Amino acid sequence: MTDVLIVGSGPTGLTLACELALSGAAVRVVEGRGAPHRESRGKGLWPGSLDVLRGLGAAEPLEAVGSSEVDLRKYFDGAHVNDTPMPGGGLLIGQWQVEGALRDRLAGLGVRVEYGSPLAGITQDAAGVRAELADGTAIGARYLAGCDGGRSTTRKLLGIPFEGTGEEEPAMVVGDVRAPGLSRDFWHQWFTSEGGGILLCPMPGTDTFQLQAAPEQDERGGVLPASLEGFQRLFDRHARMPGIRLADATWLSSWRVSVRMAARMREGRAFLAGDAAHVHPIA
Repeated sequence: MTDVLIVGSGPTGLTLACELALSGAAVRVVEGRGAPHRESRGKGLWPGSLDVLRGLGAAEPLEAVGSSEVDLRKYFDGAHVNDTPMPGGGLLIGQWQVEGALRDRLAGLGVRVEYGSPLAGITQDAAGVRAELADGTAIGARYLAGCDGGRSTTRKLLGIPFEGTGEEEPAMVVGDVRAPGLSRDFWHQWFTSEGGGILLCPMPGTDTFQLQAAPEQDERGGVLPASLEGFQRLFDRHARMPGIRLADATWLSSWRVSVRMAARMREGRAFLAGDAAHVHPIA
């Protein structure tokens, strides 16, 4: 019988799976997504996180690719202001790369993520948990860990309130783009006297930048969804570098400010972890 069924294959779920497998537990990981993503998302590891990954044997490939030193290049109204080293001692690396290293380590421990397996139901008793997948498959386990993000299906099925506040309008648009001709030696940060700005951070091991910007608005003041065309308009307005054309947007997203915490972290033999349990701005 499975000791722990983990729902979700993000950094939290994969880290937990590696920890449990290393301790000898029988683990399964199910993921609703059909395949791994390639999105930069949370793009950094602080020293404490690196220590955890080193303990799991998953840090070496990340440290070989990631950047431990990044210079911030700041501009104002199109003019270069200064370059500032980013303090910290962490590692700049895409979230998809972190997940890839953890998946590889987990596979080396005999466990593979089961993609295309969305959770549909949870029942439990004193002996264990029964998880039903969308295709009707049932999995029995001694415990279940919901590591399936801020919109956690696990949390909703367990009926656990997600208490706090959340903004309706996005505070930022984000995405992964190419910017041929733009130096990859700096995390570029443009600001203007009219307000707003745009940031382009070079992602190690790729030819892409993670873009962050204040959302674009329509003529009525409404927020426009993230798009490559919108990214280019924002770039032209703030960066004022007409020779640079953004291309190949492989990730488009809008980020909203939410501060929420699960009312409880456990319901019987089912637990919540990561963003399924709490979300908040990194600041």
